[in-house]
Amino acid sequence: MKQTRPSRGRSRFAPSTPGAKRSSPPLRRAPASGERGMRRRPGGGERERERAQGSGIPPQELARYVEQSARDLALLHKQSEALQAKTRPKNADELRLDSWQEEAIAYLSQGTNVVIDAPTTAGKTRVVESFFAQHIDDATFRACYTCPVKSLSNDKFKEFRQQFGLNKVGISTGDYRENLSAPLVVATLETYRNSLLGVEPDFGRRLVVFDEYHFLQDASRGSSWEEAIILTPPDCQMLLLSASIGNARDFVRWIEEITKRPTILITVSDRPVPLVNLVWEGNSWLMADLLPKPQVNLRRSGHPPAVGGDELTERVAALIPQGLTPCLVYAGKRRSCENIAEALVAALPPLSSERRRHLQLLVTELDRELKALELSNPELTGMIFSHGIAYHHSGLMPPVRLLIERLLKEGELAVCVATMGLSLGINFAVKSTVISDFVRPGEFGFVSYGTSEVLQMTGRAGRRGRDVVGFSCWLNLAAYRKLLPRERENCYSNLRNDPSTILGLYSRGFRVQQIEHFYHQSFLKFIKPGVHLSLIYLAWLKKQLGPNAKPPCQSPGHEFAKYYAEENASCYDCPLIKNCHQVIRKKEKESSLAAMHLHLHRIGALTGEEQLSERGDWARFFPQNGGILVAIMLAQGEISSETLQSSLELMAALSLAHFKTSKSANIIYKFPYSVSRVRRDLEVLYPRELFPDYYEQPKGFRKEVYIFKDFNPAAGFVIKLWCEGLRWDELLKKTTLLDLGEGDISGLIYRCASYLQSLAQAQKGDISQAARELRKHILREPVLPTF
Repeated sequence: MKQTRPSRGRSRFAPSTPGAKRSSPPLRRAPASGERGMRRRPGGGERERERAQGSGIPPQELARYVEQSARDLALLHKQSEALQAKTRPKNADELRLDSWQEEAIAYLSQGTNVVIDAPTTAGKTRVVESFFAQHIDDATFRACYTCPVKSLSNDKFKEFRQQFGLNKVGISTGDYRENLSAPLVVATLETYRNSLLGVEPDFGRRLVVFDEYHFLQDASRGSSWEEAIILTPPDCQMLLLSASIGNARDFVRWIEEITKRPTILITVSDRPVPLVNLVWEGNSWLMADLLPKPQVNLRRSGHPPAVGGDELTERVAALIPQGLTPCLVYAGKRRSCENIAEALVAALPPLSSERRRHLQLLVTELDRELKALELSNPELTGMIFSHGIAYHHSGLMPPVRLLIERLLKEGELAVCVATMGLSLGINFAVKSTVISDFVRPGEFGFVSYGTSEVLQMTGRAGRRGRDVVGFSCWLNLAAYRKLLPRERENCYSNLRNDPSTILGLYSRGFRVQQIEHFYHQSFLKFIKPGVHLSLIYLAWLKKQLGPNAKPPCQSPGHEFAKYYAEENASCYDCPLIKNCHQVIRKKEKESSLAAMHLHLHRIGALTGEEQLSERGDWARFFPQNGGILVAIMLAQGEISSETLQSSLELMAALSLAHFKTSKSANIIYKFPYSVSRVRRDLEVLYPRELFPDYYEQPKGFRKEVYIFKDFNPAAGFVIKLWCEGLRWDELLKKTTLLDLGEGDISGLIYRCASYLQSLAQAQKGDISQAARELRKHILREPVLPTF
């Protein structure tokens, strides 16, 4: 929707029919049956007058804004009710496609790569579903639908099975596989990438869908998207979907260049359900377009003033009598999610008895499938039943999160308070969204929300077929003016030199020059042609040293690494050593890829013939942070089928953030390895100059101390108790604390299962079989393989 500031005398939602009269509804719509107003607290009127006086808007003008906003909202509610009245449920095959959707399907049918750039709710997924429906029964049809997160993979798997049948759809998410020979396989992006590197079974697809491909710019995971696109076989067609990047044409040109296949960009600018911005001013939710423009550029200033405590509760609660629910409130931290939800419950009257009975029956029905109630804490369950309010974050057990997601997807919750991750998960929409704070936990502490993140979060507002518009609700003018995306950000590369990728390419038979060519095909090289992405090999060295130079080595990188490790190297007797080493050192400084190549030689992952050593062959199966250490210990026999259970404690320690603590671990638990030695080994295998993201920067009293982020011996205590057969409830009693919740414990077990899955996938005889058996043992009630 084009957002223009209307004149003060006429609402932009006023009837346009000649002679039509505008109604004058009351300032606040009276709550309908089953709705409720907020409990008023003594002294509220004084606070309201103070805030109105401090808003900078003259009282008379503010009163006009309040009245006009009420009229606009009343009209939008009326239009939405009319829309719902004439909308009848339809089967998926009865829905009419928009012209752009038909165009996309036509191009896909011709074998063209397609990039769809369309807002959330525009119908990108509908293109995919319609194309699948047309071809799923074709004996030659083989497609893979990749997702950025496992929860979305699980959701798509269930949806596609309902649409196309159980036998037509498979899934692969790293910790769970089913029916990989099906015509359609849903996978997490990393699992698809690993299948191309030989770490996971090959899917053998002819079409790959990259959902939310703007994740390519994610600092920690974006490299996997870029690698997966480059690795996709030339005879495989691509469909890329996104709603939040400004340079989609760059991706079209890049993909066309690397695939040599025609690639079409389809751009949709209008949302089927436009977004309207509301701002809290003068104790009311006001239409943002009515408010005066700022006198200063707030987008260059710091964070907007925080809104917390009673004020935040009051503003969110006021959405309910305004008819602006279901509402999704975003909070940066887990505890904030819980606190906001609890405060809303305390401030609002309970639901009607009829509504409570409905929710209890629905949750009971869902629980037959999900088995979530026994894993949910009573406070969360109670607020769902009494108020239709819930919270959602990664500290909850997966079945509990699924229950909240199902209720939210079906529109049964009035308010759900969640971390940003929910906006990346299941496909759902609400009537309104609120961003309650302005930072979230990031790789290096708390970071501000990016433009693409805000677009993703606010884009969840507006239910197609039910709402005329969706509402982005801003807690104050400063937040609205600073955070509202004016234009979409360009998406840039975050390609990393991942050792498991390089080793995986070697395992596929790539030679050094072919690996260099692989990185030259990257989006990073496409948008930054001058970036150094080169390797060290004999032909390059001869060119640098001159036409008459004849280095005696087959692998200059290998001999260079041996020389500086004071091992027997051909460099000692080579007359070219001075010039040769000078050239290699320069290359190492210029190219981080060359530096990584040398590092793999230094740690013994590559041989003098530029082949995988035994260490390297193990390491390619372990992309986890710390996986190289596990691989080397496997190659050296320190981890065997006999010691696997205690070794799993090390894998657990490499799977949990260092700052999380476990109850009793420091008192009664002895880690089976030397902690100081493991830390030294990690520093050698993951030097900071090559792996800066793996380390937490010095801060506070740690003025010069870097900490490996994902090494926490306390995790070994958790997995040891679980392997010994301790019941789930007893495990939680012994281990959980404020920053280590039930969801963290289950997540830790899943990550350990991922290590064991990697070990099983390596197919190394007895130890791989032992890993399969131990994996089955730890994936037991209530931590089961998820799909």
